[in-house]
Amino acid sequence: TKDLSPNLSKLASEGMSFHNAHVNIAICAPSRSIIATGRYGFNSGCFGFNKLPKDIPTVFGTFQKNGYLTGVLGKVSHSTPDLKFKWDFSHDYAELNAGRSPKKYHDYTAEFLERCKKENKPFYLMVNSHDPHRPFHNPEKAKPNWSTPSKLYSPEDVVVPSYLTDLPEVREELSHYYNSVRRFDDTVGRVLEALDKSGFADNTLVMFITDNGSAFPFAKANTYLA
Repeated sequence: TKDLSPNLSKLASEGMSFHNAHVNIAICAPSRSIIATGRYGFNSGCFGFNKLPKDIPTVFGTFQKNGYLTGVLGKVSHSTPDLKFKWDFSHDYAELNAGRSPKKYHDYTAEFLERCKKENKPFYLMVNSHDPHRPFHNPEKAKPNWSTPSKLYSPEDVVVPSYLTDLPEVREELSHYYNSVRRFDDTVGRVLEALDKSGFADNTLVMFITDNGSAFPFAKANTYLA
């Protein structure tokens, strides 16, 4: 679908993108443990939603030990397999309007970067959107504190993946998923906006990765190739 994620498309055009990258586990927490440690679950002990059973270095722990300020927005528990690790800056689900407020992400990012500037320290900031996780954005049932995506999609706008059946109900739910993807892209744009305003953009490595596939049959929690 054209123009579904303009901010991500812009980010990809400015750097390097990988079109055949794969996560090693198809659900969130154990996948994030692999991202944090660089080790497969059978090496780290993180097979599911458990925490590290032994001392293993993490990316953010290593940065912190070397003088970096570490920050995390959203999905804090899922992203912190080491129970002994304490983030320097942390805001989670409720403070981010269920992780569905691009403005909140922008404001906290700006606050964190301002602190880095004042303390004259390099930084590691992990930004985790709760979009496009279920529940998707259904305009008719949207909660008052959830931001409206910058663009809404209809069942006619969607492309039904080959592993799903093209039925009216499927198209409707996919349109809600598209809405959530668009709001996630709005969040990416607002975070990058805060980075640009901070003056750090030219000296910051920005990486976008995912922890699992979309929450549909034969996608999330499965290792099938579409």
